[in-house]
Amino acid sequence: MPRPIESQIAAAPIFGRISPSDRELIAAISEVRSYAPGAAVFTEGEPASVIFTILSGRVRVTSATGSSELPEVLEAGDPLGDVAAFEGGPYPATGIAAETTECLVIPRAELFRLLEQNPTLVRGFVHGLTHRIVQLTQELRRTR
Repeated sequence: MPRPIESQIAAAPIFGRISPSDRELIAAISEVRSYAPGAAVFTEGEPASVIFTILSGRVRVTSATGSSELPEVLEAGDPLGDVAAFEGGPYPATGIAAETTECLVIPRAELFRLLEQNPTLVRGFVHGLTHRIVQLTQELRRTR
């Protein structure tokens, strides 16, 4: 029987195409963190050392630079901070819990170690990312 964290990982679209055994690997390096409304999930400029996936609640992403694309509100199932973490730079914005929020937190270095050692995890992860890109493309088409 899957542990609760494995079920939460499976429910996140980005990880939905990963096999149960690979979800166990992700669960072993992950933790679930809770954030009260108004709490910073991450801060602009800090090193992007973890990848977040929102399990419940919402996170408002804002930037001190005043980017026209922000503020943005992300919801359950959305990845958060993933691009910065994959690029290895700092978070380009600040994420603030808009309500009580739970996030799956995956350390970047540990995830990369797992990806290097497990080809099936890489395939599942790429499949999940591809699915996410298709979803975002469809959303963009609907808003035009």
